[in-house]
Amino acid sequence: MLGTHGVEYIDKMTNKAYRFDVEQYAHHRQFLDKRKLVSHPFLFVPICNGAHWWLWIADVKKKKFYVLDPINKPKKHILESRVMLNKFVGLIISQMRVYAGAKLLMEDGLGKEAEYIQLNGERTDYDCGIYVMKWLETIDPRKIKSGKRYKYRVWTQEEIDDFRYQYGPNLLLHEMNKIRKQVIRKSKAIRLSKPSAALSSPYCKFTYGDLDSK
Repeated sequence: MLGTHGVEYIDKMTNKAYRFDVEQYAHHRQFLDKRKLVSHPFLFVPICNGAHWWLWIADVKKKKFYVLDPINKPKKHILESRVMLNKFVGLIISQMRVYAGAKLLMEDGLGKEAEYIQLNGERTDYDCGIYVMKWLETIDPRKIKSGKRYKYRVWTQEEIDDFRYQYGPNLLLHEMNKIRKQVIRKSKAIRLSKPSAALSSPYCKFTYGDLDSK
């Protein structure tokens, strides 16, 4: 989308600010809760770009926007493409709220830059998704203060690895996972004719390395 519409998100077909048409995405609409999108005071949006995950947060009442990134870097070291993408995400969410019957979060149709919140992040180069999922469960956006470091108990690497074990079966068996049957069928580690509750057991532990789905 950024490549098509440019930094200012101008639609080349209409020469106007880009409008996100939710109607185009029938598969994803079934998971869109209009009531929550309209009524919740905070919105959380996980973003993946260039094999890296981070979390975008909107304070609906104050119309403020924040980014929590597992790779915590000073603003001057943040890729410009990520800054642009975060502005674009805000623009899309603003328009999705209109689709759900609420007011815009951004009036100019060009997006707003989200503030990066300082916090302790990952120690590896592959745990970003685990941090984002756990933040979705634990972050209290009311405690986020502009220009301040967000304080929370820093997880050990052992805890992060354990989170991965917990999330793995849920992701594999979730209804949104369209390739779960192929993964299970081709895996050398999991021999089940169909998805089983056994995989959801906390005693069933495996990593992505155990899933041979080539």
